[in-house]
Amino acid sequence: MSETHIGREWASHNIEDRCPCVKAACGLAIMGKTNPECDQHPIERSRTMRQLHGLGECPATPAAAARKVQKAYEDFCIELDTIAAGFELNSKQYSEIVDNECGEQPAYGEWMQETWEAAS
Repeated sequence: MSETHIGREWASHNIEDRCPCVKAACGLAIMGKTNPECDQHPIERSRTMRQLHGLGECPATPAAAARKVQKAYEDFCIELDTIAAGFELNSKQYSEIVDNECGEQPAYGEWMQETWEAAS
């Protein structure tokens, strides 16, 4: 069975910081390695766990961090495609916007001003 990390709070691990259970790199307790003296994590306590992820999805691992960056990049590309479709850009205009995102903003600003004036 894969290692599972559990936490009692929605986003932090303040409770886990104060408990005697074995912790994962992310700060959450490791299910199956809980301390019997802990009043939060042992299954016998029947407390609600608000965070749960496996070792493969742990945000403290490099692979998970890389997946998060990749997802953010994909979301940005989808958003940019949506904006481009909304303005019905031709491929030259689209390329100019993408190229200028990494450097020279004036061309993008000029294009936006021209587009705004044409739509008005």
